[in-house]
Amino acid sequence: MKNFYVVKSIFAKLFIVVSITSLLYACQADSSDAKQRAAASKNASTANASNTSSFSNSTSTDKSQAAQLPANTKSKFETATGLTLPDNAKVLFYESAEGSDQMVRVIVEMVASDFKAWIANYYLDTSHFSEEKRYLLGTNVSEWQPQTPKKLPTAQVQFENAKTLNIGYENQTLENLKIYLVFHSS
Repeated sequence: MKNFYVVKSIFAKLFIVVSITSLLYACQADSSDAKQRAAASKNASTANASNTSSFSNSTSTDKSQAAQLPANTKSKFETATGLTLPDNAKVLFYESAEGSDQMVRVIVEMVASDFKAWIANYYLDTSHFSEEKRYLLGTNVSEWQPQTPKKLPTAQVQFENAKTLNIGYENQTLENLKIYLVFHSS
């Protein structure tokens, strides 16, 4: 019986990796098409503005730009995923893709104590995280850079109805963490 659950877990993880890879490939293909359209445009600034992927982007990579994200970005993530972030969490980056599957990627900053309490809701603690699982966050694309930090311990939560949440955390200071989240549902 134990072997059955191991095989089931392996197939579930393989399905998730294939699904995420397919989504990323589709986004890169859409981005290439957009670049070709942009090159044909006469106005360079208009061309740069039209160069988008299939993701709905609201992005920022540092604290000074985080204020530029729409005020409802956190609630947008919570509505899209059904998950609730800690009150003091600050969304630094947000993007989503929908089709037959849904994928939401977000980078959040929060204090370590809030993070530990938040992951406890999913029966996790930091001992469940490892560098070997970093692949679950995908590759570096645009402002999404999960492969760049020296250390990004990662874990996965599997929910009912083929939903998963991949979580990676990077220590910014002793108190502040930068959290990479990938939510995927089929």
